[in-house]
Amino acid sequence: MSKRIFKYEIGLGTVFDVPHDFKPLSVAYQGTVLTLWAEVDVTGLHHTVSVTLAGTGHQYEDGDVGEFIGTVFQPGLPLVWHVFVKVEAQ
Repeated sequence: MSKRIFKYEIGLGTVFDVPHDFKPLSVAYQGTVLTLWAEVDVTGLHHTVSVTLAGTGHQYEDGDVGEFIGTVFQPGLPLVWHVFVKVEAQ
């Protein structure tokens, strides 16, 4: 098993493929880009990940939105996002 930390640019409705054993570590703005860092096993199979951003006080879809990763403050704007990540089994 070969573990590495990768970063992913994310936004509203982002869906992307990740290596096996994807483990979200943190989320923050890197400059003006919302970024997710995760530990991954680069030798394994791939999975699809979906991201849900929920603004404070805003409604989001019922159902399983996945694991809560963190809360971020958007630079230069009075917006706060709560980030959820769901790994789809493949």
